[in-house]
Amino acid sequence: MENDNRTDSSLQGLLSLKGRIALVTGGCRNFGAEMAVGLAEAGATVAVTAREFSRAKDGAAALKEQTGFDFIPFELELTDENSVQKLFQFSSISYKLLEFVYL
Repeated sequence: MENDNRTDSSLQGLLSLKGRIALVTGGCRNFGAEMAVGLAEAGATVAVTAREFSRAKDGAAALKEQTGFDFIPFELELTDENSVQKLFQFSSISYKLLEFVYL
């Protein structure tokens, strides 16, 4: 059984997302929210998006209340090139490296 404990520790370390940044589009509802929570539980800093900032902000607050993790709200309309560019400009300035994007 001693080997099992070492395997679990190694697996947790291998799967840890601590220090990484993820963006989940539609991360405030349904499957997107589940993805955002899973990434946060694995240690990632998670940004969630909605078409309107107020919905993203409310969704991020609801996820925090549910899980205790902080979520970063962003307004994003994927069909609007300017909206996408603004998101990546802000994230590159604020966080240097966006490592995961879930659409």
